[in-house]
Amino acid sequence: MTQENEKRRCEPALERVTIEVGGVCIGLAQLKETFEVMCRTNTTPRELGCSRIMQELEKYNYIPESARNEYFEAICREWQEYCKRRRK
Repeated sequence: MTQENEKRRCEPALERVTIEVGGVCIGLAQLKETFEVMCRTNTTPRELGCSRIMQELEKYNYIPESARNEYFEAICREWQEYCKRRRK
């Protein structure tokens, strides 16, 4: 086994969280981690507008242009729920 193959095999997989997007369950990588980073900035969902979250998630996930609005709504919904849980 080459060194490069060994390195790839040992890299940890990105954690995926399943959310509903347009009535379909979709797995997104780095969702929880992105939310945690955003919470540390003390930015509310409305101030954030979810745009920064979408930009960050697109680094790790394919978001089809045709479903962009559905993803945006689902991510905003999940972000609001995450913030509510963190406040409790």
